[in-house]
Amino acid sequence: MSYLSYSNLRIDPDYSKPGIMTKKRKERIMYKQVKEIIEIIRAFHFDLGSYYFLLKDKAGDQRACMMLDYLSRREEYIAEYLEKYLHDAKEKALNVWIKHVPCLPNDVFAHCLEELEIVPPLYVDDILDIAMQYDDCLVRFFSALVDETESTRAKDIFSNLLNAARKEEMKLSQNTLWLNDL
Repeated sequence: MSYLSYSNLRIDPDYSKPGIMTKKRKERIMYKQVKEIIEIIRAFHFDLGSYYFLLKDKAGDQRACMMLDYLSRREEYIAEYLEKYLHDAKEKALNVWIKHVPCLPNDVFAHCLEELEIVPPLYVDDILDIAMQYDDCLVRFFSALVDETESTRAKDIFSNLLNAARKEEMKLSQNTLWLNDL
């Protein structure tokens, strides 16, 4: 069986089983630099884009295929944006140490989807449920980082990422409405 993997995250392309992810549980992770956290998030978005691309084989109709194409491109764009951000941001801000990282995104997302059952064929509403679960988890992750970060610089970075995640969540809802009107 082939898996997309990043660190301890495994995304299983056998979508007929309840839950799509397996992981090792970790307790609160201590002392990560902002750039390490952003790199983990960037890699996760890249893997998620690949996952949406693989789900196209399980799409129930053309609209579902279009939705998965959109999500795949969206995740790749976010990963590229984060890569550019890491390159362009001030080193001083990226080198800030965060004492308490609530948990890494791969743990957050795996936990969020433990109850989600993915059974093909997938239609737009099924795909929206999956994507909204991921987006909600991302918002919760960034909110926890903002709440627990003491550094003003790091708090600003995570606040900006939180706002961007919320905007993407709204854009996803709008694009899904448009797709349903087709």
